[in-house]
Amino acid sequence: MRGVFHSLLVLLTLAGRAGAEVVPRTTARVYRISGVAVSTRDGAPVPFCNVSVQLLPPGWTSPGAANRAGTLPFGPSGLLGSRAQGAPGRGPGGRGNATLPALQEIRADATGRFALELSRAGSYRLSSSSRGFKTQNYDDHEGFYSAIVLTEAAPAFSATIRLVPDSRLEGVVFDEVGDPVASARIVAELVPKIQPGGATQAGEDRPQPIGFATSDDRGHYEMNGLNGGDYRLHVLALPWYAIESRGYRPPLRPGQPPPPPPPEPSMDVVYTSTWFPAAVDERSAQILSLTAGEQRQADFHLTAIPAVHLQVPRLDTPQISPGDSRQRAQRSATIVSLTAGPGFGVTQTMGGDGSWDFGGLAPGRYEVHVPGTGGGQGEVVKLVEVVAGSAPVISLEGAVTPVKTLLAFDGMFEESGPTVEFVNIETGQRVTSFRQQRGRPRRMQDEPPDGSDSPDAGPRSVMLTPHRYNVFVNGGDTYLAGITATGARVQGRTVEIDGSSPALTLHLGSGLAVLSGTAMLATAPSAGAMVLLIPATLGDPGGLAGVTRDQTNTDGSFVLRDVVPGRYILVVIEHGWSVDWRNMSTLARYLTEGTPVELKSGENPRRTLVAVQP
Repeated sequence: MRGVFHSLLVLLTLAGRAGAEVVPRTTARVYRISGVAVSTRDGAPVPFCNVSVQLLPPGWTSPGAANRAGTLPFGPSGLLGSRAQGAPGRGPGGRGNATLPALQEIRADATGRFALELSRAGSYRLSSSSRGFKTQNYDDHEGFYSAIVLTEAAPAFSATIRLVPDSRLEGVVFDEVGDPVASARIVAELVPKIQPGGATQAGEDRPQPIGFATSDDRGHYEMNGLNGGDYRLHVLALPWYAIESRGYRPPLRPGQPPPPPPPEPSMDVVYTSTWFPAAVDERSAQILSLTAGEQRQADFHLTAIPAVHLQVPRLDTPQISPGDSRQRAQRSATIVSLTAGPGFGVTQTMGGDGSWDFGGLAPGRYEVHVPGTGGGQGEVVKLVEVVAGSAPVISLEGAVTPVKTLLAFDGMFEESGPTVEFVNIETGQRVTSFRQQRGRPRRMQDEPPDGSDSPDAGPRSVMLTPHRYNVFVNGGDTYLAGITATGARVQGRTVEIDGSSPALTLHLGSGLAVLSGTAMLATAPSAGAMVLLIPATLGDPGGLAGVTRDQTNTDGSFVLRDVVPGRYILVVIEHGWSVDWRNMSTLARYLTEGTPVELKSGENPRRTLVAVQP
């Protein structure tokens, strides 16, 4: 009997082992993104292109998604146009630039096909690049893209990346007799499409320099790697014979020999800044509309005109230290061309009486800084407008003097406010006032109102020339809630400065909201749809909130961050990137089908809604 039990035990043990061997081993799930890269020009595959995938942190938003109203851009990705040029995205919360390392990077095959195997679920950014094409994220529209969401239920995704061919501008720069102009600097500005209600971000409504080129000795230039869009071109150049005749003449100190004689009048000439095809200012420039992959010719013909000289008298007085017979070196006056850039083509000499001569000036706007009395304290800033037909020699008489504008902040921000930027509506010039910290050097435009050197003395001030400005703030979780002023006119975020001494109080709020959700189309997620959060104050000149946008991911999810508290209408438009939503009459139709939303400070609600068909 004992032998029978022993035999039975052995059989049971062997059977158990055999059973264990037939049970399949647990293996890690493999997630997969595969697909093909094609050209938008003709739909043909793009062979051997680079394909990369990045794992996105929770709450990551696409680069275009941070349309926070009334804030400053955070680096290049906050500027319209640079997003489309392949700028990095934003991290969680939409604050700061961050470049995610590629989790995997492979090369597609000869037919443009690729396959990536991943070890975990998550949201992924898929991108591709190739020579002659822009770096493109999956389902990219105006810098927005859809993240590919892989889950246990949906571990694989097939994607078609549509690569946009580079656009190109080229041409030749000639002078008045048809000779080529070498070393001319050509700048292409991308003209933005203005959204309803105007700009919500500093500089968003201004053309942005996006392409640069320099002409060769034949006068020829090429500007590659452009996106499709509307552009304005302008050229800056110097006649070669004028450059040689002027030479370099450094400022002279007292006791030095007189400066060399000025160039012959026939050689003392300049080219005015010229906008394509032959305009003297941007308002008269022709708009060049480029489609993806298009090549356009844009030639310039420049005519030399007499240069203008600006005479600037010395304002300060020599300073002699007690017991020291040596005279302190005089601080030099400086000039900046707001039209052509710092020092472009400008010569500077000093006369025997300590005055300055700025030569080689072309028509345009200039900012002159003159050391003040008392050893250079109290610097004087003047804005000079040189126009075509000006006298050969001009002075500072009639120049515009910036106005000291006091800044104060209410509530919890009374002692230390955020960064404030004033954007000149006419010229686009920016003047920024930074929060002062004890022990840190004061910036030129941040002037304590009592003239002291203490950065903590009273409210801040900023020097502004009489113009209309849009005001933007950046202070973490801070937003602009209103402006009150004395000595200035205010409407919404627009401030008009005249010749008086204005004082502005910026009313700030804190606690920006976040709105997330999922868009559905019937029973399936609406992927790649345009998400619009429209403020109820849209079209009101006094409104401060702007339109916030996003694009839905492959699971229909979206996140709208840094939203100013208030009442909005939430709209999701299926295939909405072909809709002219910036047209108010077009937008009105979708607003009637939107979802009203009221966001409170610091809220993070979630909505599920149905996408609207275009």
